[in-house]
Amino acid sequence: MAHETIGHVEQIGPVPLLMIVEDADTLGAVDQSLDIYNRAHEPKKLALFHGGHFDAYVRDQAVTARAASDWYVEHLVNDPMN
Repeated sequence: MAHETIGHVEQIGPVPLLMIVEDADTLGAVDQSLDIYNRAHEPKKLALFHGGHFDAYVRDQAVTARAASDWYVEHLVNDPMN
């Protein structure tokens, strides 16, 4: 894999992490994405949708964009440390 992150995720953070994963993604390894999520530090959130890789950008864009927007507002705009 060109972008191996499994061995490094535990060394990152704690920083806010939002992972948007489509459960039928054939371009990204869903099982590895879930493993990475489980190893990541808090705060973290998994937004799991039913579909393939590009569905997050096309069919599910409204809900995935809202999930990202809400996460950014919570952790970047409303962060009490900023």
